[in-house]
Amino acid sequence: MIGPVAPPTGGMTVSLDNLVTSALKDKYDFHVLDITGYMVRTGSLNIFLIAYHQLRHLFGLISILMTKKPRIVHVHMTTAFYFYRRGVDIVICKLFGKKVIIHLHGGRFADFYRKSFVLGKWTIRFVLGLSDKTIVLSDYWKDFLSAIIDAKKVSVVPNGVKLSEFRLEKDKKDELGIPKDKKLVLFMGPIGRRKGAFDMVDVVSAVVSKAEDTFFVFCGQGEYKGEVDQFRRLVEEKNVSSHVNYAGNVTGQEKYNYYLSSDIFVLPSYVENLPISLLEAMAAGLPAIASDVGMIPELVQDGVNGFIIKAGDVTAIAERIIKLAQDKDLRISMGKRNLELVKERYDMPMMADKIDRIYKELLGV
Repeated sequence: MIGPVAPPTGGMTVSLDNLVTSALKDKYDFHVLDITGYMVRTGSLNIFLIAYHQLRHLFGLISILMTKKPRIVHVHMTTAFYFYRRGVDIVICKLFGKKVIIHLHGGRFADFYRKSFVLGKWTIRFVLGLSDKTIVLSDYWKDFLSAIIDAKKVSVVPNGVKLSEFRLEKDKKDELGIPKDKKLVLFMGPIGRRKGAFDMVDVVSAVVSKAEDTFFVFCGQGEYKGEVDQFRRLVEEKNVSSHVNYAGNVTGQEKYNYYLSSDIFVLPSYVENLPISLLEAMAAGLPAIASDVGMIPELVQDGVNGFIIKAGDVTAIAERIIKLAQDKDLRISMGKRNLELVKERYDMPMMADKIDRIYKELLGV
């Protein structure tokens, strides 16, 4: 398994971890090559250290191929530099005669391909063509890829969530330092513009002016250097620090405590594919307010299990939060529908079973 390992925590790291800790671990011997970038992990732009880090990855991969002798290499990929860099790994794996699975994440792949020049498009098709199987997260992406590579190679496996992890005691507000009488609005994800965290700061004052018992918690790290500092400055400039808590990067039980103690989940992203944070919020029985990008409209039916808004529409975000904060019955009914949806379609054992069938197909068993 080639992919990023936390920290920092993101959708791809959670997806990889969910797979290697699922029931698949009892059937297969997993070895994970952590390809988290040096710049991502340290914030350093030292080109020599970045190059050294990449060379270590390459030699680490070759060492695994020679010593562990895996029959399948499962590669988690996004776009831009990261796609081309993983393409080098895939070429090496094919030279060693390995079966290769490409697992595409991220919501920008269509733009990445369409905006590439002729040589870039050829390279993308070449890399994808080397795979024995390409996993995508939705039918939309299967249709898109089927136009540029062999459709028989493309399989749909949505992100999954470990529903069993959310069957815990609800409401840990006291432990989290949040007043129990507050309606907790949760943002979980990279702190920055792309996920809409800065837009969320803009809605706080409008919400608390109508629903005084609301409180906002932001969980996550900055996606790019300086974004957390920018977020903190915005909170101070907007004079909403008494209504906002920045919890930083949360993992494990602490992350579940925030989900299970919250009343409303908001994800006003500008770019998404199938966000794991949204699935986790649904598994915790939360109503969701999310933007109309990626697969989100397939998960959230406006007015049924949450609300769909346009990315950047801070007025709509505030109005929907106020509506949910003031209507407990609506919060409960939407949350129940979300929990049912996860049970029916996105519980991790179902996703692991789909991956298992792909592994068996490639292994010929």
